[in-house]
Amino acid sequence: MDINNNTIRLVRALVKLSSALYDIDELKDDKRYKFALKKDLDIWHEWIEEYIKLPISSFTKADPDTLMSLITMFDDFEKQIEIVDEFTTRINLFLAKTESALHDIDTLEPPYQEYMNILKVKIEKLLKQNYFNPYINYVDPEGHGYKSIVNSLNQVGETIIVGTT
Repeated sequence: MDINNNTIRLVRALVKLSSALYDIDELKDDKRYKFALKKDLDIWHEWIEEYIKLPISSFTKADPDTLMSLITMFDDFEKQIEIVDEFTTRINLFLAKTESALHDIDTLEPPYQEYMNILKVKIEKLLKQNYFNPYINYVDPEGHGYKSIVNSLNQVGETIIVGTT
């Protein structure tokens, strides 16, 4: 695998999505994880897991240090986030990581963007679900909300440059 800025952006998006899968796993134990949310996220989880498996595996072989830096960076980032309760925090983290991954996908150049187009469409469709609106629209007393998390994730992600952290 050739490591360049597009590769880093692609892997950054895939690591965010992988981390979002962890958020789904954490949601599953909550009694509020039900109905359309449960159905859609269970389908999403299975699909994304299969979709990202091969490229993540390839990048692991090509540059395990950068991959580990990305994983650590996003894991450390989420330790700073707390919104209302654990369930609300996890939903917001899931949504923010997914939207931030979409941001990374939008910055890709051909042929990477074509490869990720089906994923982009699925992300956009998922983020438009009405049951996410209360989480997306929530703003804490200090004026921070979902968009603040997305913007922070985008900024954190931009600190990874090819070959450096």
